[in-house]
Amino acid sequence: MKKICGLITKYPGFSVSTFLATGLVLGLRYLGALQSLEWAAYDTWLQIASPPTTSTQPSLNDRIKLVTIDEADLHAHGQALISDRALADVLRRLAAQQPRVIGLDLYRDLPVPPGNTELNTVFRDIPNIVGIQKIGRPSIAPPPILAADERAKASDFLLDGDNRVRRAYLFLQDDDDQPLSSFSTYLALWFLETEKNIKFEVLSPDRWQLGSAIFRRFNAFDGGYVRANADGFQFLIDYQNPVQAFETLPLREILAGNLPDDWGRDRIILIGTTAESMNDFFTTPFRELGNTHTPQLMFGVEIHAQIIAQLLDVAQGKRRLRQPIPEPVEILWIFLWSWLGANFIGPYIRKHTTMKTCTLKQQLQLLSGEFIMIGAWLTLLVGCSYGAFIGGVWIPIVPPLLGFLTAGVGVLLHTANQVNTLRIQNQLLENLANFDALTQVANRRSFDNYLKIYWQQAQQQHDEIAIILCDLDYFKQYNDTYGHPAGDYCLQQFAQVLSQLVPMTIGLAARYGGEEFAIVLPHASRLEVEAIATQIHQKIRTLAIPHRTSRVSSIVTVSMGIAHRIPTPDDDLQTFVNDTDRALYSAKQQGRDRTVFFTAQPD
Repeated sequence: MKKICGLITKYPGFSVSTFLATGLVLGLRYLGALQSLEWAAYDTWLQIASPPTTSTQPSLNDRIKLVTIDEADLHAHGQALISDRALADVLRRLAAQQPRVIGLDLYRDLPVPPGNTELNTVFRDIPNIVGIQKIGRPSIAPPPILAADERAKASDFLLDGDNRVRRAYLFLQDDDDQPLSSFSTYLALWFLETEKNIKFEVLSPDRWQLGSAIFRRFNAFDGGYVRANADGFQFLIDYQNPVQAFETLPLREILAGNLPDDWGRDRIILIGTTAESMNDFFTTPFRELGNTHTPQLMFGVEIHAQIIAQLLDVAQGKRRLRQPIPEPVEILWIFLWSWLGANFIGPYIRKHTTMKTCTLKQQLQLLSGEFIMIGAWLTLLVGCSYGAFIGGVWIPIVPPLLGFLTAGVGVLLHTANQVNTLRIQNQLLENLANFDALTQVANRRSFDNYLKIYWQQAQQQHDEIAIILCDLDYFKQYNDTYGHPAGDYCLQQFAQVLSQLVPMTIGLAARYGGEEFAIVLPHASRLEVEAIATQIHQKIRTLAIPHRTSRVSSIVTVSMGIAHRIPTPDDDLQTFVNDTDRALYSAKQQGRDRTVFFTAQPD
């Protein structure tokens, strides 16, 4: 714990970003903002993990056979519903083949004449027929004879917020709050008990075991769900191969006497409608082939067959039961990826701050390397999520992905703020090192460095260079008369004049010492230097700063000495500076308030 606290103290930006990103993602998750994205990710994994079969492939599950009632069957009988007599005839023919169980996925709460008596007789005489009822609102009653014999089970499906069916019931509560097995579960259990002697074992109220599979009760916040309906005992449907998944036979073929020998022997037979006019179809997580925007529709009888096949497989260890990870584990998973985002995007930011010293090629290499690293981590996240899904565990991918990126952006902002603060501090230090604090023009150190660089350049390129040395006339007397605060203000005003006339684009104006200022003008001709000197005199007179103790004027004036030349490789810089100082001395000797160019004395 001390080590963790030490890391938090040492790297507060990373730690704060990790916790804030985790909190933000969890907040969005519990508000439901990520639910639809996580459903989309789940559907994608399911689609990839269960590629559809084609008509040339064998059926998915030979233990389950479907008898379908399509539009052709309804038209053949000339009415909207198959009559009780026709249904009774089909049930007798199927029962003669000795199937394990016959599931009737048709609501039969009211008679459909003719033949109601015949159908009731079939219900009474064939004990392995199981019917349906609907518990939800509006509820639909079961066939009375099947209900009396407890052979009518709940056919209810759970619709998610996007109207897709992803979950199924093991059982749910009826109107009297009594547990009622779902239709699919009951048929699967019937087959398992008679064929394999496999039954449900209750390990705890929230954990049931069926053969090799342990079912954990679905909770409202499991997987990508937020405040989901968690009534009854639910589990995730593991859809498999939605195209031509089960062998089917139209009802009219059976009535016509075309039922193959032993077609239904020892099988689970489901009878249901696939007529679009009956509106018994639902949206599934799958998408239609070649159309990623259109969800795959599946009829109710097909969904029941999918659920039955899943229960048979997981009970016998042929398939893993897909279940979400516990909520505390999910929170830790999100925190882990937020931490990774903070700690692996952070180094990229630190490298980025050093890029000013790198070539363009090096910068591109650094950027590409870091983007590859980030991409590798995201690939690992996707791979972990999909690998776990294949292994039967639903690990959400959207919250940790968002946490990773959010934490990284948090570090980016934190580091950018630090870099900006450091840049400001460095700028302040640079100003202190290179600028005069009083006048805010360059100081003597900057002057010396600047002059040295451009003197060498002028020597190499055989170019012109000039120095103007300025001295405010009788400035000591000005300080004695008006006081040092007034003297400081006078220096500041004169420095502003120099800054305006000599911007950094043409030269450098600097405080040389005391009341002396110096100007370096590289690439300047003699006429250009004379023009700047003249402008300085005009500006200082325009300021009209009173100076009653001056011996040359009633206002502040300036004397200037100038040295201008094209240096040769043999010329000495210090000699050039001394020449400027001699010119200034000459200006003072000649009466001040004037400019004097240095003129070399003949030997």
